[in-house]
Amino acid sequence: MRWAGFGLGLIAGAMMASSAIAQSPVDINTDPHVALRSRALLPASSAQGEVRIHTMAVYLGGQASIVARRRGDARWSVSKVELIPGSRRKIWTSTYRLSRERAIALEALLDSGDLQAPASEEPCLDPVGMYVETDWKGTKANVSSNGCETDSVLDQLWRLLSARD
Repeated sequence: MRWAGFGLGLIAGAMMASSAIAQSPVDINTDPHVALRSRALLPASSAQGEVRIHTMAVYLGGQASIVARRRGDARWSVSKVELIPGSRRKIWTSTYRLSRERAIALEALLDSGDLQAPASEEPCLDPVGMYVETDWKGTKANVSSNGCETDSVLDQLWRLLSARD
């Protein structure tokens, strides 16, 4: 019974999301960011931002949700949730701000309109499905890749948001 109450709490929390969330509904059953973040006890609203990257290793099963938001003061905050199978602590969460240099590089990349899947995808031992969604200055993009390319625009975006300064 205790878990049922917890589940109802998650549902209630998701239903009481901010107006931005209400405009673009999220579903724990269909949105991988919300599903992963709910396992870390984060609200559905934590899955909303201008840039969202979801990765999932095909064979090893790890996954990550990276969400970047541009705040009113033009600073970028990044929220990252990782599921690492085999580790004692399976879910890792972190929140950090991008440095000014990384923020400028991120905005330049988003402004360039070059977010697209690599022309050819390299084979690799454990392909990582990488799904990128952006909503920047009124333009939305959804791009996916196997995540094995180390010099693609998607990889650059992932590195910009993953590394802390």
